[in-house]
Parts: sequence; structure tokens; C-alpha cells
Amino acid sequence: MQIVLSDRGREHELDVLVHDPDATVADLVAALTGRDDGAADLEAEGEVVAADRRLDRSGIRSGATVRLVPRGSAAPAGTDGPRPDRLELAVVGGLDAGARTPLTPGRHPVGREGAIRLDHDTVSARHAEVTVDDDGVVTVVDAGSLNGTWVGGAAATEPRLLDPGAVARLGAVQLAARVVADDRPAARGGPGRGGATVPFNRPPRPAPAEPAPDLPLPEPPRAESEGRSAFGLTTILAPLVMGGAMVAITGEIRFALFLVLTPLMAIGHAIDGRRRGRRNRRRDRARFEREIDELRAGLADAADAARRRLADERPDPAELLRRIEEPSTRLWERRPGHQDWLCLRVGIGPERWTPPVASAGSRTPTDEVREVLERAARLDGAPVAVDLAEGGVVGVVGPRAAALAVTRSLVVQATVLHGPADLPTLVLTAPDRADDWEWAKWLPHAVDPGGSGRRLITTDPDAAEAVCRAMVEAHEARGDRSLGGGPTVGPATLVVVDDETLTEGRRAPVRPLLRGAGGPIAGIVVAATEDQLPAACTTVVEIRDVDGTAEVHHVRTGERVADVLAGGVSIATARRAARGLARFDDPELDVAGAGLPPIVALLPLLGLDPPAPEAIAERWAAGGRDPDLVGPIGVTEDGVLQVDLVRDGPHGLVAGTTGAGKSELLRSLVAGLAAGSSPDHCTFVLVDFKGGSAFDRCAALPHTVGLVTDLDAHLAERALRCLEAELRYRERVLRDAGAPDLPAYRRLPDDEERPTLPRLVVVIDEFATLRSELPEFVDSLVGVAQRGRSLGVHMVLATQRPSGAVSENIKANTNLRIALRVQDAGDSKDVIDVADAARIGRDQPGRALARLGPGEVVPVQTALSTGVTRGGHGPVEV
Repeated sequence: MQIVLSDRGREHELDVLVHDPDATVADLVAALTGRDDGAADLEAEGEVVAADRRLDRSGIRSGATVRLVPRGSAAPAGTDGPRPDRLELAVVGGLDAGARTPLTPGRHPVGREGAIRLDHDTVSARHAEVTVDDDGVVTVVDAGSLNGTWVGGAAATEPRLLDPGAVARLGAVQLAARVVADDRPAARGGPGRGGATVPFNRPPRPAPAEPAPDLPLPEPPRAESEGRSAFGLTTILAPLVMGGAMVAITGEIRFALFLVLTPLMAIGHAIDGRRRGRRNRRRDRARFEREIDELRAGLADAADAARRRLADERPDPAELLRRIEEPSTRLWERRPGHQDWLCLRVGIGPERWTPPVASAGSRTPTDEVREVLERAARLDGAPVAVDLAEGGVVGVVGPRAAALAVTRSLVVQATVLHGPADLPTLVLTAPDRADDWEWAKWLPHAVDPGGSGRRLITTDPDAAEAVCRAMVEAHEARGDRSLGGGPTVGPATLVVVDDETLTEGRRAPVRPLLRGAGGPIAGIVVAATEDQLPAACTTVVEIRDVDGTAEVHHVRTGERVADVLAGGVSIATARRAARGLARFDDPELDVAGAGLPPIVALLPLLGLDPPAPEAIAERWAAGGRDPDLVGPIGVTEDGVLQVDLVRDGPHGLVAGTTGAGKSELLRSLVAGLAAGSSPDHCTFVLVDFKGGSAFDRCAALPHTVGLVTDLDAHLAERALRCLEAELRYRERVLRDAGAPDLPAYRRLPDDEERPTLPRLVVVIDEFATLRSELPEFVDSLVGVAQRGRSLGVHMVLATQRPSGAVSENIKANTNLRIALRVQDAGDSKDVIDVADAARIGRDQPGRALARLGPGEVVPVQTALSTGVTRGGHGPVEV
């Protein structure tokens, strides 16, 4: 477990090794202070932790910041109950985003010297003032700053509302006021991985909100000619002709009145129709203009809703920190197949937007409607994103400090929005840039998913090339040689490159990786200029100045988005986020051995805690005449691992480099076998070529019939003669009894005159050194092992460096093989036929891989037989 000790304003990163599973907080305090006087309390994340609480139940996890305080001086821990709505002012944009400040009713000066401090060159000492009234309404007004205060593109020379979703810009810093969501998990999980982490359950993601209904388009106003009464010569001439004809036929002059009245009526009707038409057209035009205004207002509301939706889908650094620190159920919410998978926010600027309007059908929208829609198609002040899905690679170029701030923000987003099971993260950087990426070591995504605990952060070019080559070879070994192409439907690897030498030249190791030759990837490449980026880049973010003004170039579509204020985070903010994530374990990450405890004591596995002579005697008696040669050596994820040298052996091979726990494993094996069988049924010959320290405590066992140390050629010959004599003796006894092997001999009826033949276990430590100096002796031992299979003779060979020492003959005769941490993959393959033991971490003493048969390799935490402490340390070591 890695924690941070805060001491007088300075931080010290510490590795904590827990040697006793029952260790308490008081033990950690004693390790931190160097004394056990109870004079100090431990404060973790602002709360005092009870000294008598077990460390794995204390809530102190990897990444925690702790502080030593005088006993009884700190405030008691708070509660996790429901909280009222909380307002906060968050820095959501600019190159130093992520800060969050609680807002209470009243006036809050903002600036470099304000109560809410913004430490940026473009911000004045007293830049603006934020006011919160009793109803929680937030306003902001400029305070006479040099660069001004803007809300929604309008200058805040007068108080302006800072509604949810609105962004205020102060120089090159962007702020938002919002209510803090209370979306913490209903229940917190118990400790995982030995108490260093806590499993974080990733619940199903809620369905997205239903989109707002489309806005109707205004009905175009009627044309000028529509509604006008027709008036022509026919209207006048037709009555004149008819009236003249009737006068001529009837001779009645009164019919001549039609000649006068009918045209007058037609003219009057036409005049009235024109008047009504003008009035209707005015009403229709007013209706159209009203609907245009309603469309504009509806589009403005829809644009605000779209900004809020994008802000939710593309969260800012302050929101990401909130999700870590609460924690929020929205932590690690994205999964492969989600629409926003690997969609990352790069800043705030204009975004293309399709306004939600209903179809015009067969009608052609008017020029006014088209103009309104065209103006609305640009969404100003919206989160701008880059897409890393389906093999996307983003290149970030510009002033190094600004480019790194943006890159840190992208990495923090990726690791907060996506879980370690879905997005393992590899960082490749140059040696002189190691300090820029030191913070990333805390990310759980940057830990080898193979379970070694090794960090996937490389600062050496040769090591980076080896990692890239290994990823490509592993991908090819799985049978997929395609380069990129096709949608990513499963986990991807995030590859961060901050070293131009890794992408230069035809044989640059990173180029095939970024093209997908190592499997599905998402890439981020940092460079000074665009011409240093690899061709695999699908998006380029060009930082134009030190304040973060940027242009985003989408290479696939050719689209360029200018006037973007890039979002970034400082190293301190990135480290804070990474440390916060370090305490969480993704239960969906399938890591072999992840559920194993870091420390296992042998006595509880034997049921002898505390040990008692009577209990051991009962165990010996329970074995009967032919007890099994079995004993526990540790635990697997399925329970206690019992090794049966008859069934799993008859011979064994153990490897482990210095500090891996090899000698402790051998002692536990001997002690476990001795606890299960009496000296009448099991005896030991212990051989240590380097001084005998490994077996000092085992020499006192009544089972031990020989302890050989500092073996030279003369003593080797003598020991070999003794073993061969023992084999001849056993062969004669079995032959005289008519038994083909030892089990058959033990099944014979009782005979007091028949000699007892206990199983003989020969344990040889450092046999590789023995082989290099006395090769004939080792070959003779293997011969003894072959002959002794049926005679009850078992051999366990152990070494630090198996390479060159483990012959095919040895492997053929050692079915039981155990590899603790070894130096390299070759050593691991020599013992268990796979390279996995080379990936066991240095901070995992006692962790091993046991090969019990062909293809059966299981992780195991081996047991401690000489107490739960190592090297004279207390229960906790820092």
C-alpha cells in the first residue's frame, strides 16, 4: 500500500508493508514515528482514525493522505448521512481547471487576491464579485478588471445571472456555479487486495434523458397576391351587356338601372376585399414574426439545454474530481459500446449543432427561417471533444507547459470515465521528462493487469521499445494481425507518448502500436510542433499561446474548430485525482491472484494457533500407519493450498530471487510436513550450499536426520554415498518383505521385527550454485531421485537463478514446481513453463505461481512459518 504523509506542509510518499494481518492503526503510527508511546493520533483525509482499529478495516487505502496529530487534538470523524444541497463555484476551463469552492449566501470577491483565488496572469487581483442570495441565485459582476468578465458572450458590467450550465469567463479562466450532486453509492464495499484498496462496484449506467420535442417551423406568411379580390372588365361588361339586352327586349327603362348599380357594386366589393386582404396580411405577418421570435427563443433554450447535456456528457476536471472524492456512482461509468466511449473534452468553444426542428415537409422555409437556423447551427461556449474510439489518436502540440496541461486533463478524464478493466494505460516518456509523469504512477489503470504490481510507465527508450514489441507480438500470437480498422467493441489500451524519438524514423517502435498492431488502442501524443506527430493521429489539438487558445483539427473530416479555450490541469491536480483513484479496485478486472492476502501465517493454516504439543500429537496419531505426506504451503483464491508430495510430486522444484520468500517457503514446507507426520513416518535431510541459514530453525525438528552446509567436493561425495546407501537399504527391506513399493510395504500386517521406513524428504537450497561447482553431484542426485520414486524418497530442489541449472532431466522428474518472483521471463519459463513469475512485484514477498501439473498454474500466497514479521520489523513497516 502506498500512502502520503503530510508533515509541516511537505508531502512524503511512503510504501507501507503490512507484515501482520491483524496490524492496527497504532502499529502504523508506531512505524511512522519510530516509537510506540501512543502520543500521536493518525488523521486520514481530515478525520481521526481510532488507534485500535485493524488497518485493513480503517478506511486507509492506497493514495490516502495521512497526518500525525497530538493525541486528542483533532476533531472527531464526520458522518456520511444525507447532505443538503450544496452550491459550489468550479473552475471548468483554462489550463489550471479543477478547483472547487463552496458558495454560501453573501458576496465573494474573485481574483488573484480574492476570497476565491484564481492564480492566473490574465486574472486581475480583484477581478469580479460573485453574489449568492438566500434563495441560492448566483450572479457575477466585473470589478473593473483589465480583461473583463463575460457570461454567455456578454460583458458582465452589470450583475448577470450565473445559471446552471452558464459559464463565466475571467481572462483565460472559466467558472461555473452549480449544485453539487449527491450520487454516492448507497453502501460502501469492504476492503480488497489485503486492505490496500476497496472494490468499486460499477452499476449499470442510467438511460440518457429523452430528447426534447422538435420545434415547429413557422408557417410562411401568405404572398401579396393571396386574399386579393379579383377585379376585371368581365365584372363590369357582363352586367352592361345583360342590362342592354333586357331593355331592348322588354322596352322597360327600369332595367337600365342594372347598367349603373352592378358596376358600382363590383367596384365596392373589390375595394373592400383589398382592405380585408391588407389587414389579413398584416395579421399573418405579425403571426409569422411572432413565430420567428418563438423559434429564436426555443432555439436559445434548446441551445442552453444542449450545452448542459454536453457538459454532462463531457465533464470538466472539477466534476471529475468530485466523482472521485465523493465517490460518485458515475465513476468509471463508460464501457465499450457506449456512444461516448473514449470521447474526451479538450476545451470550451464553438461546436456544430443541428437545431431540433420539425421537418418543413413540402414547404420551402423562408429566408428568415433559414437565417435563424443557420445562426443557431453554431453552439458557442460548448464543451469541445476529441474522439479516441476505434483507434483514434490525438496529437497535442504547442508550448510544452500548455500541451502537458491539456494532455494531463485528457488522461485524467480517460481514467475517471473508464475503468481499469476497460482501459489499461501505458505511458512512454523520455528520461528527462520523468518528473512530468511521476503523478501517473498512482493510477490503477497504469498497473500491470497481469497482477505483478508493475507500473506501466516507461522512461527508458529501450524499455519502451521492448514493451511495444511485446504488445505487438502478444497480439499476433492471439491470431489477429490486422492494423486498426473496425469498431472497438472491447477494452482498449490508452497509449500516452511524450518522447519524439519513439515516433521518429521508419523503425520507430510506437508507430505500429498506434496503428493498432498491438490490439485496440487509443493514443495521445505530445509534441512541440505538428510535423513531429505520427501519421496515425486522427485529431490534432494545436495550442496557440500559453493561455490555452487552441484550434482543433479533425483529420478524418477535415473540419477545423478555432477559438477554443483548451482545458488543462496542473500536476498537483492530476496527482490529486490519481491518488484518489488509487484507493479503488475495479472488480471487473480479471487479475490472477488479485484476491490473495499480502501476508499468510502458517499456524492458522495448520489449525495450531497457538501451537500445543497435545494438538500436534493428535495430528500425528490421526494419520494412522500410512499418513499422507501433505502440508499447507499457502493460500490460493480457492482456499488453502495443500501440497501432497506423493500425489503432486514425488519431487519438487522451487525458484525465487533474493527477497522473494524462497527460504521462507522451504521452511513452511518442512514445518507443514512435520506437523502432519511423526518422525516415524517422515524424515528430512536438509542441504544448504550457502551456510545453512535457511534451515537453522528446522534443524531442531525431531524429523531432521541430517543438516549439510557449506558443501565441498569431499562432503558432497560423502553425502551422495549416504543417500545411495539409504536407497540400497530400502530396496533390500522391500525385497525381503515382498513389497513392490513403500505404500504396499506399509499395508503389510504389523510385525514388530519389520523395520520402519519413514518417507525421506531431501531439501536442497541453492542447487544452481551447487550444479555450477559440482555438476556431477547434481546429476547423481537426479539419479537418486529417479530410483527413489517407489522407495519413499522425495527431493525438493530450490534456487535463485534456474536459468542453465534446470535441465530437461530435472524438469521431467519434478512434477511439482513453484516459482516466486524471479529475475526474468527465462527463469520463469524454466520452472513453470510460462513467463508470469517474472511479473511478480517486488512489493509482493511470498507471492508465487504453483505448477501442479501440465497447464495447471495457480497463484498462491505462501505462508510464513517463522512468525508474521520479516527481517526484525514490527507488524507494519514503512
